[in-house]
Amino acid sequence: MSLSQRIFLILGSVATLLFFISRIRKSKIKISHSIFWILFGFALLFLAVIPSSVFQISDFLGFQSPSNLVYLVVIFLLVLQQFSNTVRISKLNEQVAALTQALALHRLDSEERSPQESSADPV
Repeated sequence: MSLSQRIFLILGSVATLLFFISRIRKSKIKISHSIFWILFGFALLFLAVIPSSVFQISDFLGFQSPSNLVYLVVIFLLVLQQFSNTVRISKLNEQVAALTQALALHRLDSEERSPQESSADPV
């Protein structure tokens, strides 16, 4: 790998890591989500600083190109993250439906009591 490619990779991964950190600071996200993205950014930085590790691992696993290994690992991690988000969204949708039903029952109960209370009080 040429020096210019290595510098480009290091600068790109540092910029990505700084972008993740700045977005995490601005938005209020859970610690577990921010840990994933920070570790992801550090993994990119590690691969940029020590690219020989990718070559050795790809040779050991039988990949034709180290970039294929990097793409496979990144896609795998992002699919896992997406699946985790889908599970969370499904749970949140169930909670919203349960809260909506509870609120509707509470309002119905309140409406049924309101006419009885107003007819009981002579004005």
